[in-house]
Amino acid sequence: MVSRGDVALIIAATGLQEALLIPEYFTSVIIVTTLIAPPLLKYVIQEELKESN
Repeated sequence: MVSRGDVALIIAATGLQEALLIPEYFTSVIIVTTLIAPPLLKYVIQEELKESN
């Protein structure tokens, strides 16, 4: 797991523990931050680089 995923897991677990995040959303938050965000960021950055060149 990448360090970004570790940080997301810690923040989500803290939010769950402090009742800031409901249990139904916990899994969704982890999936979005660790699986979907990295490829999406890569795509966005590549598109920005293409536009700037």
